[in-house]
Amino acid sequence: MSITTHIDVLVAEQIFSIEKILLQFTIFSVNQDWLYQSFWNETTKYFKKILFIYTVVTFLA
Repeated sequence: MSITTHIDVLVAEQIFSIEKILLQFTIFSVNQDWLYQSFWNETTKYFKKILFIYTVVTFLA
């Protein structure tokens, strides 16, 4: 298994778990916009980090 394939799998797993968390969180925070907003900001930062790492690895491979 190459490094990029391994990273693809890791990223897919991360995104899947984030989607599950987001789903639960959305159900939980229907009336709690500020909480949702701060969570969404954190998730966005996390996504940007993954995207950056993924881009660098893909570029170097």
